[in-house]
Amino acid sequence: MTGQQASTGKQEQAGANLYIQTHGDTVAGKKIALVVKDDTGAADVTKRLAEELIGNDHAKALMGFGLTPLALAVAPVATEAKVPEIVTAAATAMITEKSPYIVRTSFTLPQAAAPMAASPATIQSRRGNLPPHARRALPPRSDGSEVMTPSLLTAPGPWAGMPAQQVATCGRLRKS
Repeated sequence: MTGQQASTGKQEQAGANLYIQTHGDTVAGKKIALVVKDDTGAADVTKRLAEELIGNDHAKALMGFGLTPLALAVAPVATEAKVPEIVTAAATAMITEKSPYIVRTSFTLPQAAAPMAASPATIQSRRGNLPPHARRALPPRSDGSEVMTPSLLTAPGPWAGMPAQQVATCGRLRKS
């Protein structure tokens, strides 16, 4: 596998192979087989591969999707073909709203952002700056920052009570 989420794809494939090795290749009386394709992390390639898997290989489900744009590119394909799309890594919260055939097996960005926002309160940086992981974690206006910003504003620490815009956009927050 290639692309920016190659390591995630390899882990997902290893997990699926381990399941088959442990539990066998029959589920509900039907034989399952993994057909692995490398989408290179490009949405147009992912969509084309999904269409080929459904049309040529008669895939009964599509699984993977390490990035949100990849999952979103396949949503209309899954919907039209009435084939389940199993999202195992892409974390933007609204993905499952794009098709009634999408199910998520992993976390969403808001679920991950709240604990990250609580973490700086326990670290208590001496100079009143957010720790690097909190500064770089999420861009403004992302679904994760919508959870992280209120959590930072209510957490104890030098950033508590700051205007939300300042918390969401500043790389360094200083004591007032």
